[in-house]
Amino acid sequence: DTAAGPEGYAARPEGSAGAGGYGRRAMEWLYMHRVTLTVIWAAGALFFLRFRLSQYLHTRKIYLETARPCEDPQVLRTVRDAAKSCRLFFVPEVWVQEEIKSPMLFGYWRPCILLPDESYDAGELTMVIRHELTHAAKKDLWYKLLLLLARALHWFNPLAWAAFFLSGRDMEMACDEAVLKKLGNGVKKEYSASLLSLASGHRRFQG
Repeated sequence: DTAAGPEGYAARPEGSAGAGGYGRRAMEWLYMHRVTLTVIWAAGALFFLRFRLSQYLHTRKIYLETARPCEDPQVLRTVRDAAKSCRLFFVPEVWVQEEIKSPMLFGYWRPCILLPDESYDAGELTMVIRHELTHAAKKDLWYKLLLLLARALHWFNPLAWAAFFLSGRDMEMACDEAVLKKLGNGVKKEYSASLLSLASGHRRFQG
């Protein structure tokens, strides 16, 4: 039997299945298994970091060992002009890579530009280079690295994964906006066509 409380209703006995009881038991369970949970978390984080590092080194080896320096004077001149416009303290090297499908910025300290082995007209080339160097000016690769480290620490949390991918999308949109702002509305239609090609899987711009 349960004893009546001072207000006349039955008092809940200690250990009953109330919200406080469930919370207390959950905390006790976490405390009892804290070592096991810490080992699982650390193992997951280390595995994730090791996998991404090996993936990066493998990609870097394949891309850079099979690439050749770009010798096209128009491309090199466009890169110099874009680097000055983006206020970079260096002019990135440009490499031609036959295996990639779209231009990309690669590296952290002094990133280089990798271009597919194909030709571009003057307007398209300007947009391609400006897009990639805007990523460099905004330090987007470093921000992505920080987000990657955060995802490693929170590998068990789906919200961390969602935040990583949504942040990448926001970086691309901010980069597109910055390029259009510098180049003017005259190229908006052409640039928008390139953005639409992303939806079909043939976009030339890739950070």
